[in-house]
Amino acid sequence: MVVPIPLVRAHSLSIQVHIHTKRVFDCFSTCRKTFTAKVNTLNEMKGNLPKDQKRLRIYIAGPYTNGNSGSLNDNVRRAIDIGLRVWKKGHYPFIPHLTHFVDLFAKERGIRMDWRDYIEWDRPWLEICDALLYIASSRGADLELAKAKAQGLRIYTDVDQIPEINEDRKFPITERLVNVEQEK
Repeated sequence: MVVPIPLVRAHSLSIQVHIHTKRVFDCFSTCRKTFTAKVNTLNEMKGNLPKDQKRLRIYIAGPYTNGNSGSLNDNVRRAIDIGLRVWKKGHYPFIPHLTHFVDLFAKERGIRMDWRDYIEWDRPWLEICDALLYIASSRGADLELAKAKAQGLRIYTDVDQIPEINEDRKFPITERLVNVEQEK
């Protein structure tokens, strides 16, 4: 297909160049592929993964105080176990159940914290996550699920649904800190 493109318009005379669109698209396609390959190489050098292999920040949503699901300790242990499985798959879990230890400390100090305080405590973390792993229903987990859906997050209901990242993690900042510590 030939597309006329006006280059100069002088008086009533117009000069046109005919571009063969297939050749143009072939050229753009080749350039895009070369650029993408170079970006992927740079990302690999920096320890970044391709977009479809991105490490996700995954919010673990499940019962904490819900009496039907077991004791507080059982619920916390279950969430930690699931968070470790998410970590081993190559992602970054956020486990709101770990505020259990904040709750214990607050009670020791006589600081009153209620259910709403903890929902609010965890909300900003949910907002920066890429996905939510919904492990079981509870009043809080159901609210978090609704919020995650409203944000357009990926929703998982089982750890096995989460893609595994096979590349080793690279921690350039951690490595620099270790090197500084070793130099002391």
